[in-house]
Amino acid sequence: MTKPLRHLALTFTLFTLSNAIQAQDVSARFIDDIPVHYIYASVLGTGFYDLSGKKIVVARLPFASKKFNAPPAGSQWRFIFPLAVGYENMGEDNDFEMWLPSELLSVSMVPGLEYFYQPRPNWLLKPFIQVGLGRDYVQHETTSIAIGGLRSIGNLYDGELWDIAVGNSLQWAGEELQHKEQYTSFSLFEFGMNFKRKLPVRVLNRQLNMSFYTVWQYFYNQQNARYPLVKPVDLENLYQLGFSLGLQRPYSILGVNVDTVSIGLSRGEEGYAISFGTGFPF
Repeated sequence: MTKPLRHLALTFTLFTLSNAIQAQDVSARFIDDIPVHYIYASVLGTGFYDLSGKKIVVARLPFASKKFNAPPAGSQWRFIFPLAVGYENMGEDNDFEMWLPSELLSVSMVPGLEYFYQPRPNWLLKPFIQVGLGRDYVQHETTSIAIGGLRSIGNLYDGELWDIAVGNSLQWAGEELQHKEQYTSFSLFEFGMNFKRKLPVRVLNRQLNMSFYTVWQYFYNQQNARYPLVKPVDLENLYQLGFSLGLQRPYSILGVNVDTVSIGLSRGEEGYAISFGTGFPF
């Protein structure tokens, strides 16, 4: 397989996953120096991490149930159960085979509950909480994981041609190695803006729109208590620019409603990330 075809196959695979699992975002994070992969992978998504001194690929699939109605009227909630599988890859850097597994090294599952509350017609709040476990098959250790926070998104402007939305989140995530005094935690603040333009084009009998968005992720209160001492995590800022195409009304593909696909580029102190997802990630 030639290199362009490999890149096309990888893009199509990630594009398909981003729609099929009904998630907000599926990110491919190329950040090589994060030694505590469980909670960072839960937030940052698929990518390269460090497990016991060995670079591995973590493939994160943020599965979620359908939404269920809840009081007060108009509110909803859903179960979320992201699965992350860490493995040693087969190929070299910049090769399609770098995504192919050769040995399973870790598995983590962090189920939880996400609540949708709309205090105003143009403002949506989404508090969530997750608790789960991660298993390291290199050191034969189990880690407890907890994540919680609040996401929100609101419409600043809803015009005939342009819509402007703002999103933010505040999260805390922590992990503790069972039977050992080793833990890692961090807080995360996110802020983003999305500029959507309605286009005079119809696809599948639906009006097409395009969006440009930007997101800032700030990591703080990072705690790293590990023995023996490993390289501490020093990830502070990530900046993302994204582009998306969407339909005015969702279109069903194999029973899954799809209305937007997106691609984004993140930059930070430790590297960069290419993200394939389903729009503005809030």
